[in-house]
Amino acid sequence: MNVMRHPIDTYYMATRRGRGSVPTALILFVVFLLVMIGERALTNFVFDLNGIRGVSLVSVLLTYVMPVALWVLGNYLVGAITKGQGTFRGILISTVYALMPLILLTLPLALLSNVLTKAEESIYWIGRTVVYLWTALLLFIQVKEIHGYEMGETVRNILWILFVAAMAVVAVAAAGGILFQAYNFLNEFFRELLAYA
Repeated sequence: MNVMRHPIDTYYMATRRGRGSVPTALILFVVFLLVMIGERALTNFVFDLNGIRGVSLVSVLLTYVMPVALWVLGNYLVGAITKGQGTFRGILISTVYALMPLILLTLPLALLSNVLTKAEESIYWIGRTVVYLWTALLLFIQVKEIHGYEMGETVRNILWILFVAAMAVVAVAAAGGILFQAYNFLNEFFRELLAYA
C-alpha cells in the first residue's frame, strides 16, 4: 500500500533491499485477478451490461493476465537491450505493486456504482479514469526507477515496451493461425487418404 504514496521508495526497497518477494507478488496478482472479476460481479448493470456473464477463463487471460505478462516480459527485454538496471524479479515485483490502486479502489468503485443513477454515471467513470491513470503513473515511475533511466529514456523505453508487446501478440496470432491452418490441412489430407484406402 505504501507504493501509492511513496512509489520511488517502495520500488527501491522492494527490488534493491529485498523487501519484496516473488511469492508475495504472485499472491497480490491473484488478488488483482479476483478483484477484477469481483468488479464485474458487483458493478451495477447500468455501467456494465455483461456483468459476471462476460467473464470466462479466456477473457480473464486475455484482459488481465496477458497484458501484465507482456508488460513484464517487454520491460525486461527492452531493459536488457538498453542497459537498464532492472532484473526480471524486480520488474515482476514492481509491476504487481504498481497495480495496487486497481487492487484497492476497484471494488469500492464497483460498490459505489450500485447507489449511482444513470445521471450520475460521470462520477463512476471519473473514478475509474483516476484509478487507471494512477496505475499508469505508477508503471511509468516503475520503469524509470527500476532501470535507472532519465525522463526521456523512460518515455522512449515505454514506447519500445509497448512495441515489443504488440509484436509478441502479432507473432503469437500469426503462429496460431499457421498452426490452425496446418491442422486443418493435415486433418483433411488424412480424411481423404483414409477415404480412398
